[in-house]
Amino acid sequence: MVLAPVLSSDAFYAETPEAAGRWSSLGMAAVEMELHTLFSLSWIRGFRSAGVLIVSDLLHTGGFERIDPGELAGREVEVGKALLEVLTGEV
Repeated sequence: MVLAPVLSSDAFYAETPEAAGRWSSLGMAAVEMELHTLFSLSWIRGFRSAGVLIVSDLLHTGGFERIDPGELAGREVEVGKALLEVLTGEV
């Protein structure tokens, strides 16, 4: 598991490689688009919420570097299995 700051942005796909470099220089490890809304609404409504991120693009290069599709698919299966174990209590 990696603990690192993540930027929430509703303009992820509209941003430039320069913006990615700026985010990276500020220590951001990733960018996500949906969780800020989920967390805000759950806080307002008094619900508990959680999020799981699977990295598909890297910022460390000063731009966007796409992860190999096969590796990404493997990560999706791995995370799906882990979440199922957590939700069903079958660890």
